[in-house]
Amino acid sequence: MAKALDTLLNTLAEKLGMGDDGAGLLSALKATAFKPAKVSGQFVAPTDAQIMALLVVSNQYGLNPWLKEIYAFPDKFGGIVPVVGVDGWSRIINTHAQYDGVEFEQDEKMCTCTIYRKDRNHPTRITEYMIECRGTQGAWLTHPYRFLRHKALIQCARLAFGFGGIYEQDEADRIIEAVDMTTGEIAAPARPRRASEAAQTALPTPSEPDLVIVPQVKTAEQVPVNSAVTVEHVPAQHAAPVEHVPEGQAAAPQKTGEPASTGECMNIIKTCNAKRIDLPGLLGELGLDLDPATLTGMTKDTFKALKARML
Repeated sequence: MAKALDTLLNTLAEKLGMGDDGAGLLSALKATAFKPAKVSGQFVAPTDAQIMALLVVSNQYGLNPWLKEIYAFPDKFGGIVPVVGVDGWSRIINTHAQYDGVEFEQDEKMCTCTIYRKDRNHPTRITEYMIECRGTQGAWLTHPYRFLRHKALIQCARLAFGFGGIYEQDEADRIIEAVDMTTGEIAAPARPRRASEAAQTALPTPSEPDLVIVPQVKTAEQVPVNSAVTVEHVPAQHAAPVEHVPEGQAAAPQKTGEPASTGECMNIIKTCNAKRIDLPGLLGELGLDLDPATLTGMTKDTFKALKARML
């Protein structure tokens, strides 16, 4: 293993113009290119095997660990998760022999990245959505549109050029935290929840409606002549409000009920975008006070009503 490690270090040193002696790089790599890992509460240095894994990926893609183009997160089983920063992704895209340009289309809801290759007739186009990607801490709070553009660029580059075995930091966090160290099974990630997930969790649990007993009034045929009809009085605070709906227009669904899932919210938004339907106008027609960018607070009944109107 020592010989293989020396070979990889020498290769990296030669690519970076640091001569053919990579012996001095090992300690620098351990100190700068690895996120510190704790075992039983103590920080531990990366192993030679982990250094080798990082060097293989670094040499394959021509990335410089000291410029933070690539670094590594030690995982829970002694391996690594290679993380490429946005500068690293930019390098491997721009140095690819078939790269022929990139375009972005972005608004507050989504970002579409289009990458062109010299050897293909059709470009690769990928859209990433704010509601699916936005985090709840760090730079996502201060620069959400820039980070959404980075997401779209990375995912589009993966499909256009077939980059594999490398990740961006958000993906690496989820990969590492999703593995149960004792069983080796994939567990629910402990990462910070995204804005869309937090919004769904924050929705109030619908309470059981008050029971209203509607009295049965006998018809004229059932009521004997000269007999009195007694109608039970229902207090106003317990009676269901009566909504007057114009003729030919469906009644707007109530906002109470089982919350719609994030996927159902995105289904409505994507369908409206695909069919060029004015979602804010549609919500106004139905009397729904919902944010058209996220549809936070939408119920399943509302989802069904919107789907019916979009047919």
